[in-house]
Amino acid sequence: MFFLFIIYVFLETLLTVQLSGMMGGFYTFIEIVVSVIIGITLLKNMHVNLYESLGALQKKEINASEFQRLTIFSVIGAFLIILPGFLSDIIGLFLQLDAFSLMVMRKMSGAKSPNENEKMATNDPFDKIQTKRKDSEIIDVEVIDSSSKH
Repeated sequence: MFFLFIIYVFLETLLTVQLSGMMGGFYTFIEIVVSVIIGITLLKNMHVNLYESLGALQKKEINASEFQRLTIFSVIGAFLIILPGFLSDIIGLFLQLDAFSLMVMRKMSGAKSPNENEKMATNDPFDKIQTKRKDSEIIDVEVIDSSSKH
């Protein structure tokens, strides 16, 4: 893990020096300020992303673990955008894209599509609740006889 961090710092420094040399100091400063404003705005509006992910979870487009990962990726992406540096901004922007985040999550978990995820046996408690609701067709009825005299 430490080795990956060293590689990241090296690439971040290399890319920042190269792009700063091409853009100049003033425009590099403007990019840093703008990326901080964008990152803070993303964090302030995180509730919108959360509602979208909750809607996708409710429609069964994603499962509970994907919902958690999408939320975490969005927060990490916003913090990476706030950090100064071009590589962190690029990675942060990619993490803000739900399609990219889902692709990364599915590559990491080995699943290929939401349909395949439904076929796989999961330990997701939300799926078990939905299955129980579908399987139980019991209707509780109380019959009141109004024709009998008391």
